[in-house]
Amino acid sequence: MMLSAEQMRRLPDFFAAIPDLRRVQGKRHPLPSVLVIATAATLCGMRSYKAIADPD
Repeated sequence: MMLSAEQMRRLPDFFAAIPDLRRVQGKRHPLPSVLVIATAATLCGMRSYKAIADPD
C-alpha cells in the first residue's frame, strides 16, 4: 500500500484523535508521533517492534 505525500502529512492529525492511555511516567514522545513512525516503518516492510527499533 502506498500513501501519498498529503496522506502522510495528515497522519499526525488522524492519530491525534486516539486517546493516550499510557502512564505519565513512561511518556517521552507524543502518541501521534509514535504512531506515525510505526505506520511509516510498517509501510516500509518492518513487521515487528524489534525490526522498527533495529537501525541495521
